[in-house]
Amino acid sequence: MIKKLYILPLLLFSILLSCSTEPREIDYGHENCAFCNMTIMDQQFGTEMITNKGKIFTYCSIECMVWEYVRETKHKKEDVKLMLAKDYIKPSDLVNVEELFFIKSVDIPSPMGASLSAYSSKEKAVEILEGKEGEMFTWKELTQKIK
Repeated sequence: MIKKLYILPLLLFSILLSCSTEPREIDYGHENCAFCNMTIMDQQFGTEMITNKGKIFTYCSIECMVWEYVRETKHKKEDVKLMLAKDYIKPSDLVNVEELFFIKSVDIPSPMGASLSAYSSKEKAVEILEGKEGEMFTWKELTQKIK
């Protein structure tokens, strides 16, 4: 009887862990984009979408994640818990898209050709954009502009 008491909490704990909504590092060079199926290669553009159920979708570019989110091809917007992108300057960490500033500039090409890059500071984004043709957006503005 005592063994059964230990098994139940362990089972419940493992179920809770399997529904985690924590991000995970993208396996560059081995993982394919959930939108276009291209191999994800460039760390500066890798993105993730995590659903409320904990399912993680990875993308080769900001534009692929935006297109899937806006078009609701695989799931509804309300099913999305978190979206993350890499800072173009410091691509070591995934950052919540709500905290990023996005530049659309042909002077900064991206994997799928929409020329989108992300920056964790508005000042850095303005500095990068200086002397280049392009525009800066918040996540909300970007999702309204990109269809």
